[in-house]
Amino acid sequence: MVLDTVKILTKIKNYLEVGKLAYDIADELHDGEKELLKPYNFLTYKPFIYALNITETDLKNAEQLKTEYEKIFQKPVAIVSAKFESEMIELDAEDKEMFIEDLKDGQDVKLPTLDDLISLAFDTVGLMYYFTTGVKETRAWTIPKDSTAPHAAGAIHTDFERGFIKADVVSYDDFVRV
Repeated sequence: MVLDTVKILTKIKNYLEVGKLAYDIADELHDGEKELLKPYNFLTYKPFIYALNITETDLKNAEQLKTEYEKIFQKPVAIVSAKFESEMIELDAEDKEMFIEDLKDGQDVKLPTLDDLISLAFDTVGLMYYFTTGVKETRAWTIPKDSTAPHAAGAIHTDFERGFIKADVVSYDDFVRV
């Protein structure tokens, strides 16, 4: 066990010394070795994403920039424009849509938003939202991807997971139509 830990730590040290991240070694480790690393909680062993803050004028080239930097970094990249986001934050939905259309200048492009960064981050760390709704409130719960309905119910309260009976599921499109 101690020799295994020393071997893994030496391997990580060698990676770090050549400018790589400890996370780059994750695919080479089996489950037992990954368990040995958990107590060390290496920051560079965590999944990485890069967020590029670009100008509004570069928004139309966002997909090209994303592809280019994903090749360079060999990690997921999200494109955001802090200025664009700050200008949109005060707008209602209709004005926001008009603002986006003006920026597109008639081109058929998807402009990246902060929502794209959030989605990428959730996806990278293996999380998703589980929504509950009732008369008084609608709430989003964060759960691991591919969780079962009983496990999702356990995010609300552990008793809900133990006593789970059924879930009524509705697609988003059907839900917002009602």
